Amino acid sequence: MTAKVVFISGSSRGIGAATAKRFAREGFAVVLTYNSSKTEAENVAVECRLLGAPETLIVQLDLTREESIRQAARLTLKQFPRIDILINNAGIYQEGFFSEQTFEDIHRQIATNLEGQIKLTHELLPAVIEALINIASRLGLVGKKRASVYTATKWGLRGFTKSVALERPDLRVLAVLPGLTATAMGNFGGTPPEKVAEVIYQAAVGNYHLKSGSDAQVRYYVLGPWGKAVFLLKSLLKFFLGRA
Repeated sequence: MTAKVVFISGSSRGIGAATAKRFAREGFAVVLTYNSSKTEAENVAVECRLLGAPETLIVQLDLTREESIRQAARLTLKQFPRIDILINNAGIYQEGFFSEQTFEDIHRQIATNLEGQIKLTHELLPAVIEALINIASRLGLVGKKRASVYTATKWGLRGFTKSVALERPDLRVLAVLPGLTATAMGNFGGTPPEKVAEVIYQAAVGNYHLKSGSDAQVRYYVLGPWGKAVFLLKSLLKFFLGRA
């Protein structure tokens, strides 16, 4: 297998599906995962092959179940012993006041958005040779009413990103932070998932020249030159203030 390999969790729809197609256009072999929507994943796999992916693999993945995580990793590594880029994209969002969320609501969000991502990375990271990209959120920088648990998971994912970057200086480890995106999770309002996928791709292959462990805020890139100017200005201010 000479083509590069990308593993993308949660790639049967939304940002994950758009990202899979973006990498397929560059000739990557693509590993797609789904939780319950196998038909959607199969449709994405067909599109990826038409776009240029030399090979695709579809695996079922329930990030709330440890055996599912282990099985997905086993099936992936059996076909692709080397993974160039690992993208942790799968996630769920459950809106509601914290006082209204049940223990099950809390568990499901933490298990899917944070704990499961960490466990999946634990199983696959030894095979990764180029980049680990964690899809966090702008809510990983701020707080939001009626999204306390989701927000906590995204703050945690950013912290995980920064820590793994310190342990694995040989890899490009970044958190990509979308805002509201036009997917089912975002009620189909906001940035088109294809634009988010472009930012994920460029960050993953190193075209943004970001320091490992840092954030790639999608809004700074989709806004064009003005967005990039704001990003550079904020980066310079952080550097000169000693907080880079």
